[in-house]
Amino acid sequence: MVAAGLSVVCVWVLAAGVAGASTAQDQPKLTPGAVFTSTNTVPNRVLAYNRGANGQLTLVQDIATGGLGKPAGNPPAFTGFPVLDSMGSVNLSEDGDGKACLFVVNGGSNSVSSFRVRAEGLELADQKPSGGSRPASLTSTGGGSKQVLYVLNSDNLTASFRGFDVSGSCGLTQIPGSDRALPAQAGVPATIRFDERGEHLAVSERYAPAPPAGNGDIVVYPVDSNGLTGAPVVNPSAGRTPYGLDYNHHDILSVTNEVVDATFPLNSTVSTYRQLENGTLVHLDTEPSPGAACWNLFTNNGKFLFVTNPAGKLLPPSFGSANVLSFSVDHDGQMARVGQANTPFEAIDNALSHDDKYLYVLSANVVTPGTESAINAFAIDPSTGALTPIDEERIPGNSTSGLAAW
Repeated sequence: MVAAGLSVVCVWVLAAGVAGASTAQDQPKLTPGAVFTSTNTVPNRVLAYNRGANGQLTLVQDIATGGLGKPAGNPPAFTGFPVLDSMGSVNLSEDGDGKACLFVVNGGSNSVSSFRVRAEGLELADQKPSGGSRPASLTSTGGGSKQVLYVLNSDNLTASFRGFDVSGSCGLTQIPGSDRALPAQAGVPATIRFDERGEHLAVSERYAPAPPAGNGDIVVYPVDSNGLTGAPVVNPSAGRTPYGLDYNHHDILSVTNEVVDATFPLNSTVSTYRQLENGTLVHLDTEPSPGAACWNLFTNNGKFLFVTNPAGKLLPPSFGSANVLSFSVDHDGQMARVGQANTPFEAIDNALSHDDKYLYVLSANVVTPGTESAINAFAIDPSTGALTPIDEERIPGNSTSGLAAW
């Protein structure tokens, strides 16, 4: 990411050396609605926060993943970053019967850790190799008798992914034949994402920081009943440097376009597509989201879309920028901006409560001096999508990555 003296791309930052929560038997119970993030430190750790009835957070657990984070030398920046520049390095899956599994990448030891999510707290269930270098993004199917997890390995020139079957106790078993190299080995992928039914798997290929001709691609794979991917459908991106991916239940895919070029970060955008059964994407709409648009998330009812822009707070107000932008989205994928909010540091990843009442945003000292991070909570107006700040939890450190809500 290069603009006005900034040399960053969409990056995540957070906690090394958090004042650990109690792990004794008197530890507070972990409740539905809890929010999780990872420190991306050596060793890597997960922080778990309970959500109160008012949406506010309380740290209740600090637990090791058994692997190593990667708090230095992360691509695609030439100088390297202390964070995993990706979306989805922490992922939560529920089976529909009240059981949940939490998955976390270990970028420094090339592995994936899984946890059982229980009232008594997180319990480490498994750790398996990711099948590649610098795992950075995760996606899983939820519900039904078969749960599948995929991990994206994002190092330049060795981009790939691997699939796992997830047991009822959150154990991981590699799916034979699931290892796949991406079409663009130098595409610097940012996100891997299942659609709502788990029938397609999408990957964003950015072509950054030294892109070839073209904007980058969104690659869509069909997924069979065994969790195996078929032949890729390569869809050219409508905007430059596609980054974040999220689906709603109308088969609409949202894609943030970071726009790493001479105009960065002023002209970043967010696009919507209709996904056809064969994996082809039909462009529907593109709207401005200045500030290096990267992380994006639909509400569960599909009515609103939230986009975080790490550099948004650093731009002049005349550009209409902010760290967090909210858009309404109709059934045809047409977007209209309806609100904005700011966080204390550069906003990065986000997560939603299952009832669509609260948005949680991770922010960190990415380009501004400092070594702090924060999780900010916002109440969501159900009729307008407007955001009202209600809580801020500060965390020391600048390497944290990923956010998920139970």
